[in-house]
Amino acid sequence: MMCWRRSVSRMATGVEKGRVSVMSLPDDFGLTPLQTLARVADPTPPGGFVQFWTRWADAVWSKPAKFEAFRLDRDASLGQPGAPGVTHTIVAHDGVRCGCRVILPVRAPGQIRGVVITAHGYTLQPYEPLTDDNPWSGGDRPIAVVKVRVRGYPGSHFSTGDLSLKPGGYIVQGIEKAESWVLAGAASDYAAAIRAARDMFGQAVPIMLHGESFGAAIAIIAASGIGSRERFPRLAIGLPTLGDWTWRLRRLDAINKPGIGHEVVRYLRQNASQTAAVTSTLRLFDTVVHARRITSPVVCKLAERDEVVPAPTAAAVYNAFGADPGRKWRFVTRFGHCSPESAGADSAEVFADLRRHAQFEKLIGDFLDATRDIGDVMKQWEQSCA
Repeated sequence: MMCWRRSVSRMATGVEKGRVSVMSLPDDFGLTPLQTLARVADPTPPGGFVQFWTRWADAVWSKPAKFEAFRLDRDASLGQPGAPGVTHTIVAHDGVRCGCRVILPVRAPGQIRGVVITAHGYTLQPYEPLTDDNPWSGGDRPIAVVKVRVRGYPGSHFSTGDLSLKPGGYIVQGIEKAESWVLAGAASDYAAAIRAARDMFGQAVPIMLHGESFGAAIAIIAASGIGSRERFPRLAIGLPTLGDWTWRLRRLDAINKPGIGHEVVRYLRQNASQTAAVTSTLRLFDTVVHARRITSPVVCKLAERDEVVPAPTAAAVYNAFGADPGRKWRFVTRFGHCSPESAGADSAEVFADLRRHAQFEKLIGDFLDATRDIGDVMKQWEQSCA
C-alpha cells in the first residue's frame, strides 16, 4: 500500500494544530539520506543465473500468448476472477490464467502509438477492482495501458485462488526452490502480458514498462529475463523491492514491518533448515542483479526513509541499472510506504511529500508517452529529479 495514494483522505481530516497522527517516521537504519541514496550492492550474478533464466525465457516463449476477451456472464466456466474490472485474460506458459484490463486511449483508440504494461503492489484489498485510472491513456495521448494482475491476486484467481491466504503469505509459496517459487510465475505472467500486447498492437508499437514496489520488482525481473527477445525503450518504476538481499538478511531483527521482507524473515525463522536453499533462490531473483542487465532509459522513485521496502535496498536497485548515467533519473521523496503505527509528524512535511508522490505520477505520464522525445521530457522535469 502506497502512503500517498491511500492516506490522502485520512490525512486531510487528521491534521490538528500542525500535527498529523497517521504516520510514524520509518527507520533510517542509521544512515543519512545521502548514504541511503548512495547504497551500492554487488550485482554479480550467482552461479547458474544465466542457465536458470535462459530456461525460464525458453519456457515463457514455448507457447503463444494472446489476450482473450472476458465476460463473467459468458465465461463463467473459466472460473471466478476474484475482482471486477477484468476485460481480458492471458494464459501463461504453465497454463495459469490471469486477468488484465486493457485500456485504450480516450481519443483515437484506433491510433495506438505506445503501450504501457503496469503491475500492482504487494498488498491488494479483497475484490479490489481493476479500473481505468492511470496517467497515460487520458487526454490526447495515443497510449494504450495493460494492467496485469499476476497469479493469485484479485482478478487472477482463475487457476490458483487467493494465494495471499496461504500459510506464511504470498511471497513464500514455493520459495525453497527457484523453479517453483511463485515469483517465477508472477514474472512469467507479466512477460505473457508483454507478449500478448505485442500480438494485439503489432511489432512497430513500443512497449514501456511500469510498476511500483512489488510491481516494480516484477517489471525488472521480466525485462531482464526476456531482454534478449524483446526491447523496452523506457521503464518507470517506484520504490523497487526484492533487491539487495545480502543487506536485508544481515538485519533480520530490523525487518519487522508487514510486507515481503517480513514474510521472508518469518519463513526463515520457522524453517531454519531451508536457509541455504531460500538464500540461493533470493539471489537468483535479486532485482539488483537483474537491474544491471537493463540498459533502457529509466526513471525511478526512491525514498529517504522506508521500512517496508528498506530505502537503502531500493536505492541499490536504482544504482545498479545498466543504463548510462545520463539516461537514468531518480526522483526522491521523503517517505516511501506507510507505517501502520500512528505518531506525530509535521503536517507541512507530510503534505509536501504527498505532493512529491503526485508529481511523480505526472512525470511518469510524460516519461512513458512514446510520442514525446525523452530528452525534451526530462528537460522539463530535471529540476525535480536528483
